[in-house]
Amino acid sequence: MAALSRHVHSQGKKLGYIKSLEDFGITFVNDTCWCMMIDQPIIPASAEAKIMTNSGKYAHYGAGLTNRSLRFASLVECIDVSKNGTRLLNRNENDSCLPSWLRKFNVRTFVSAVKKLK
Repeated sequence: MAALSRHVHSQGKKLGYIKSLEDFGITFVNDTCWCMMIDQPIIPASAEAKIMTNSGKYAHYGAGLTNRSLRFASLVECIDVSKNGTRLLNRNENDSCLPSWLRKFNVRTFVSAVKKLK
């Protein structure tokens, strides 16, 4: 499932990307925020289902809206999981499932800085 704007979809179609991705099995939903998609068939029927997303917004709000477990990862990891059917954890330290900009973020430093503000 890929959510994108109608404009991006039309550009991808002109370049031939949409057909290739649809042949791979991707379904496109245009001009709709993932947070508005809370029912089947977009959301798996099983309450034990896990949803993987590269959207920080959906990773934050999705669990509460869908009552499903969410996993936040990079686009590469999302594609990898869709191809393999499973998440490959701890491949190596440089191959984190987090987006590259977030891998650089030091959580301990952030928490320490927030505590100093209080």
